[in-house]
Amino acid sequence: MRDDLEQIEAAFVGTPLAGLPIGHGPAGTVLVQVGRRPTPGDEAWTVAGQLKALAPNLELSQWEVAVALPAGDAWFVHNRP
Repeated sequence: MRDDLEQIEAAFVGTPLAGLPIGHGPAGTVLVQVGRRPTPGDEAWTVAGQLKALAPNLELSQWEVAVALPAGDAWFVHNRP
């Protein structure tokens, strides 16, 4: 079970998500705890792209995710169709 978290950590290297603590959340989600919220604009857009890559079945557009990210301290991400 730890292997999937290691794969996610590896995917975050070199991105604004690098180094954030992650763990398993409820009901098959991944919990990403935010140490510093992304700033609105380019940084939020980049993080939104990374989260969309992690969960491609997320129904929100990258733009919608980017608008929401600067307001959150923790994100539960899941990839379910």
